[in-house]
Amino acid sequence: MNNIISLKKVTKVYDGTSEVRVFSELDLEIREGESLVILGPSGSGKTTLLNIMGLLDEPTDGDVFFMGENTKDMNGPRRAFFRNSRIGFIFQSHYLFPEFTALENAMLPGLVSGKKRKELGKRTSSLLETFGLADRAGHYPWQLSGGEQQRVALLRAFCNNPGVLLCDEPTGDLDRENSLKVLEMLRRAKERGMTLVVVTHNMLLTELAEKTILLKNGTLEAYSGGLS
Repeated sequence: MNNIISLKKVTKVYDGTSEVRVFSELDLEIREGESLVILGPSGSGKTTLLNIMGLLDEPTDGDVFFMGENTKDMNGPRRAFFRNSRIGFIFQSHYLFPEFTALENAMLPGLVSGKKRKELGKRTSSLLETFGLADRAGHYPWQLSGGEQQRVALLRAFCNNPGVLLCDEPTGDLDRENSLKVLEMLRRAKERGMTLVVVTHNMLLTELAEKTILLKNGTLEAYSGGLS
């Protein structure tokens, strides 16, 4: 199985009134189709690491390879292409557009990539039905519960059938019932062969993982229980 994401001695430092070193010389390889959960205390750099994997941020030092290509060599359009067509993002904050319906929000990545609206609408409507949201297709975000908004955000991430799904605290604001619904959606994504990378505090999501690691004190280590 090929590596879809590889990090080689990746370091991230923020410069301000004083230097903040988030992590140093991280090495990580994620195979195609693998499911990885990254745990860690608040402020450990989990989101920063995920953003670097998803080409939303760049490391201060080191190399990041996506599908065998060094991201240092990618220009802006190339990075945008990968973000839109190869990577699905799920954030703790749903980032749904308030002026668009649930269906329209879920379709957005496909529309950006130039897919035909009619075919895209049919496929997206089918996904909404599969995940119990068919009767919410015409609703706007403010008319949806938090759990429904997060499920729409998940479907938006699925829209272009990406190879990689990057999830940042996907159940962070949800109760247990809705967390279980999100877990089931992620499990189905895994069954379809997507590569999953999930950063979370929620131990429930470790059920997805073939590998669980801990980001703590700027380093990655095998998870052996406990986040403190």
